[in-house]
Amino acid sequence: SASAMKLIVVGGSGYLGARVVRQALLRGHSVTSISRSGGPPAGVTPAAELEGAEWVAGDATVPEVQARVGDADGVITTLGVFGTNERMRAVNGDANIAIARAAAAGGVKRFVHVSAAEYGVIEGLIPGYFEGKRAADAEVARLFGSRGTVLRPGMVHGTRQAGPVQLPLWLLGAPLEAVGASQPGTALRAALGRFGGVLTPAIGVDTVAAAPVQL
Repeated sequence: SASAMKLIVVGGSGYLGARVVRQALLRGHSVTSISRSGGPPAGVTPAAELEGAEWVAGDATVPEVQARVGDADGVITTLGVFGTNERMRAVNGDANIAIARAAAAGGVKRFVHVSAAEYGVIEGLIPGYFEGKRAADAEVARLFGSRGTVLRPGMVHGTRQAGPVQLPLWLLGAPLEAVGASQPGTALRAALGRFGGVLTPAIGVDTVAAAPVQL
């Protein structure tokens, strides 16, 4: 179609990333996924719906891999990990920053970073995760201005594949979404101030996945 773009999805084999790839393909875009596994994941979405993408194996923390994102109209990074604070800062922050810089240097028109909602004092439990995300948020804003978008969803729920096991995150996430988005939930979250992050509304994975390709 006339509006079709060449998109690169960083982390496209992941829980959220694979669904972003699917949404982009459904809208007629040309899609390349860059991920460590280099292939579509099992059990995330019907395999036939991912067939049109190009799957590239690459570690997004490596400069040679990061440089590849410059050859696109738009880049969507879903890159994010949990682990030690050092590793979370390196991946969620440094790697996403390097990807954004490579995209800007390559003349990429649109850049989307899937970040994370603000959780107040709760962020202190895993500071490296949020420090990395916020550093990347700031760099995307600096490099791209109005051409860049930072998405900050709450807990992303759905069914997550963990090896041979399917984890029904929606069992926790769906009630959190309903409570957090309700009027009493919103009022309580405001009243709790920095402790209100525990009531940050969750959001369905397919809703989050559709957002980057509509921007």
